[in-house]
Amino acid sequence: MRMTTIRNHFIQTSLVILLLFVAGGFLETMARKAARSSAQALSDQERIEAEQRLWQLGYWAGPIDGRFDSASRHALIAFQKVERRERTGKLTRDELKALRNAQRPVPRFGIQPHVEIDLERQVLFLIDETGAVARILPVSTGNGELYVDQGKVHRARTPTGQFTVLRKIDGWRLSSLGLLYYPSYIHNGIAIHGSVSVPTRAASHGCIRVPMYAAKELSSFLPVGLEVVVYEGRRSAHVQQRTFTADDIEYTLELPSPEWRAVSRLDVHHHVEFIYGNDVANGYLQVRKIFSDRASNAVELFSRDEKLEFQRLAGYVVCSECEGSNFEGHLSGAVFSYEYVSGGMPMYGRVYYLQLDKWTSYSLRFTASRDNLTFLRDQADFIAKSFQLK
Repeated sequence: MRMTTIRNHFIQTSLVILLLFVAGGFLETMARKAARSSAQALSDQERIEAEQRLWQLGYWAGPIDGRFDSASRHALIAFQKVERRERTGKLTRDELKALRNAQRPVPRFGIQPHVEIDLERQVLFLIDETGAVARILPVSTGNGELYVDQGKVHRARTPTGQFTVLRKIDGWRLSSLGLLYYPSYIHNGIAIHGSVSVPTRAASHGCIRVPMYAAKELSSFLPVGLEVVVYEGRRSAHVQQRTFTADDIEYTLELPSPEWRAVSRLDVHHHVEFIYGNDVANGYLQVRKIFSDRASNAVELFSRDEKLEFQRLAGYVVCSECEGSNFEGHLSGAVFSYEYVSGGMPMYGRVYYLQLDKWTSYSLRFTASRDNLTFLRDQADFIAKSFQLK
């Protein structure tokens, strides 16, 4: 009897210890989560910074008031999709850091006003008359599943290709598959429209769903006849990466649009050229490696090029006391802008000096007509940031 009592007491004591151990682990885990949550808590000023940054990058957010409402959460999801981050919609310190380091996306197709829809990342880009990405929204497109509509079986697919806005309806429309808010039709019954349900994944019958808060205003930006390009993300040849190698040239850069094409010309001065489309006025890039017989910084390199080359350009606007702006990519350096005239057309130039060491640099010289100013600046920044040695 005494042995039974001792055994029972031992079992009870062991169970108590086990429960305390489990509870202790649970409390420790909860404490860690609380500490992590506290560490991620952002101040009102940081939330305002995040809202401002989303707008600066082109994402269609809500008011800049520090509340970070549902519109701003949709904008953050769009940002997370574009940057291929986890699609949480939660503003954390890590997301704020990513916003600070991000750059505005650039169009993939053309410089005229149009819409681009990336099915892989589930986002919509609105490109304005300057060729820049003006607004970015999260979307939800066809999920690829089978469904029945009016007695027929269909596959929920969003077609890819080049389309135009065919017709529009203001306000609500009740279709056989549900309600559409301010639909803009691009192909048969496929429309860009507002919806109360825009999850982070593809979930529609084929239409392009956008958040309700932006649907009405977006419709005003989509006139009948506007081009709409729908593509499958990376399979659309968004980034054309080509490596140019010679005795003194070995680097990679990313071209953000298939419209950029290389001119296969490596001369004795190690020049490589790219043209946007078929006209240098749309965009032109020259890559050059610079060797100096003494230590030189970016300001000195620009001053030399200005005296030897830029000032010979018709209508060149002299950049007196020009210090340039610091530039950070895979290589660091500085960027300078200038203006001139070519064939009676006002032109804009932008040149990056990326330093390898005190004696060696690369220059990336971009030019385009002033009408393409914003487009050129965004594309040039993207390419320069991607430039790196192999």
